[in-house]
Parts: sequence; structure tokens; C-alpha cells
Amino acid sequence: MAKSNWMKDEDQKGNFSNDKQDTFDPAKGYTGIRLQKGVPLLDRDWNELEDIRRYAEVMLRRHYIGNGVPDEDSFKITAADPPGNDFRIAGGRCLVDGFEVVNEVDAVLYSKQEGVETLSVLSLARTDTVYLDVWIEEVTSVQDEALKNANDVRMQTCIRHKINWLVKVDEGGRGVNQEPFHHYYNIARIHRKAGRVLSRPRTSKIYAVQACPCTG
Repeated sequence: MAKSNWMKDEDQKGNFSNDKQDTFDPAKGYTGIRLQKGVPLLDRDWNELEDIRRYAEVMLRRHYIGNGVPDEDSFKITAADPPGNDFRIAGGRCLVDGFEVVNEVDAVLYSKQEGVETLSVLSLARTDTVYLDVWIEEVTSVQDEALKNANDVRMQTCIRHKINWLVKVDEGGRGVNQEPFHHYYNIARIHRKAGRVLSRPRTSKIYAVQACPCTG
């Protein structure tokens, strides 16, 4: 069992007490933390308070809103122009397991992402599934100089959590090897022809929160 509620043990970079073991446990049903006077202030109490807040927010979006995009253009997948062994990813927002993924860059090419495999070229027609891979990563002063607090204490105090994502491809629908603490959501199917890509739009949407069931 991992020590963190959000990532694998080897991905934790911060200097935490309690041997980096999170104290937050969703099964206990805690909704808040009350600090007493005259006691030590522990990082694990502070972090549990943040975990309670985040967990409630994620569960609200996951169970009452669901996965998907707020409009037809967010994360829309289209063929590269000119057509080739690549495709474009539109900017926008998408909810995946309660985490909001934001793409600030419009029409980025799949091949320009760091950490994705090159699309294979086949002579036979094939349908691939395009999906979002989402995870949380710790950010320290190595990645963000502002965390060094150079204007006063001149040391890193708190680190940050950041949502990272990649658009990936399950070629031929063979299935995805899902990693712990990663979240996945299919956003398109691509019908391929001998070195080209043709896209079929997804149909999933996010609707306004309603008291009755809705379909997409």
C-alpha cells in the first residue's frame, strides 16, 4: 500500500514527517481538522487538511458530474494538415475521474508531446483509440524557482502538487497497461489508412448538474 493518497512512493520528493505516510484516510469520514492551542504544528496535519478538501472536491466532480468536456471543441482530435502520421489536439478542458485537465495550447500536434510513442504506419486499415492519461506530480524548487522564497526565508518551505497529462494512443484497441494513481479517459477513435489519420468525433459531453439522470 502506498504512503501517499495521490502518487507512488518513489514519486514523492518532499521532506515529510511520519516517514512520508499520509494520515488522511477516506474511510474515517473526516470533513475537517481543528488545531488546538499550545501544541506542535505538524506538516502531516496541514497536509491532511488539504487532502480532505481535495478528496471532497474530486468525489463531487467524479460522482455528480462525471467524465467529459464542457463543449464540442475541448480536446477535439482532428487530422493533421497536411494529412500525415500525426493528429492535432485542440485546447480546452476535460474532467477525468474528478480531476480537471486543462490544455492551454490550441492545435498542438500529438508528436510534439514529450513522452509519447511515435505512431506506427500500417498498410492495412485500423481503428485506434485516443485517450487522456492523467496523474499528479510533485513540484519542488528545482522545477519552480519561486518556491525558494528568495525574498524572505530563502528556503523551500512547501512544495506543490500539479496535474500532468498526455494524450496517448491505444493502437488497434489492444488495451492500456494502467499505472497506479493514473486516470484514463477515451476522447476519440481514429480510423487510419496507410500513413494517414482520419478522426471520428467523440460523443461524450458534460451536462449541467441535475437532480435526475441525464445521458450523453
